[in-house]
Amino acid sequence: MQWRRVWQHLFFCTCLLYGGRVYAVDNTQLLEAALRTVHDEFLAPVSYDIYSSWAVQGLNQYDKNLQIVDDESRITLYYNSQVFRSYLKPQGKKSENPKAWARFMLKVLDAAKEISPAVKQKDFEAPDKMLQFATQNLDPYSKYISVLVPEKKQDLRPVSDFGVNLTTDDILYIKLTDITKFTPHNFEAAFAQYANQAKALIIDLRGCHGGALQGAIDVADLFLPNGIITSTQGRKDDSVVFYEAHPDVLFAGKPIVVLVDGETASSAEILAAALQEQGAALIMGTGTLGKGSVQNVVNLPDNNKMILTNAYAFTPAGNPIHQNGVKPDVCLYRVKDNAKLDDVLNQNTNVEKCLSEKRDDRRIDYALAIELLKARLNLK
Repeated sequence: MQWRRVWQHLFFCTCLLYGGRVYAVDNTQLLEAALRTVHDEFLAPVSYDIYSSWAVQGLNQYDKNLQIVDDESRITLYYNSQVFRSYLKPQGKKSENPKAWARFMLKVLDAAKEISPAVKQKDFEAPDKMLQFATQNLDPYSKYISVLVPEKKQDLRPVSDFGVNLTTDDILYIKLTDITKFTPHNFEAAFAQYANQAKALIIDLRGCHGGALQGAIDVADLFLPNGIITSTQGRKDDSVVFYEAHPDVLFAGKPIVVLVDGETASSAEILAAALQEQGAALIMGTGTLGKGSVQNVVNLPDNNKMILTNAYAFTPAGNPIHQNGVKPDVCLYRVKDNAKLDDVLNQNTNVEKCLSEKRDDRRIDYALAIELLKARLNLK
């Protein structure tokens, strides 16, 4: 009974009250889970060696006098340009064991705390900081989210991600700045309100950085009676997933224009490509950003999370969106504010070469879309 109380006391001492919550301190478990997740889930193969090296080199951010260098088979710590410690990396079978690499990373961290007062002062958050640094090296979209090390402050001013307006010509205009799980419902609500009046539709995706993949798929599904909306493929050959449309189409038989620009990205590109290739909408604007990668959220110990790129998205025809983007049917690249629709259409001889350009603030794009729809509706 007495030993049980001692054990309970020791376990309690391995926990830390932080921000009003208790977190179990098991850095080996956390680092091992992160290593295994990146190794198994990230889109491109990343060895335990490379990820561990990135992680420990992240400690350099704490102290300008500290340098942690990867010497291929060893990790060497320098302080004030002098060698302090040098450790041989896990070899043989241990090099294939994420727990061995986790322990190795903590060994390097202990040495850094020994020589650097700045690292020692950040003792508790250092493992999380290491993982943040390593994960951001994977690609621009992957990141490690720690409950202990907050990300950079973001602008928290309220921004509406869905705007709707019915023009005097009975053309429904919907502006998206983000795509969320609520976006499909917002579309349905807008159609319910304006279904009897709206004769055509403009979906403005200029400046829309995307968001939820499923949200974009569900919006596309509202306009497509059948067929492929998009497909995704990860690192493994058997990881292909096809997303298909279902019957019951909203806004059937009415013309649709989708506005895009060089900042239209991610799931917004997936939405635009689906409507374009399935013949549901005409795309006007410039080439899009070409961010066709898909991210997945993975839960780690102690309520930490990792957002990892784990797949690429493709158009219904199987064309890769990543680094290619979506090319418009009507190119508005460098179109001036006094442009005429006939001149723009006559100049669109090779839209495949339509370059990217930020045009979210260009009123002329909206005006040309209105003019094009009015022509299709035989309105003056």
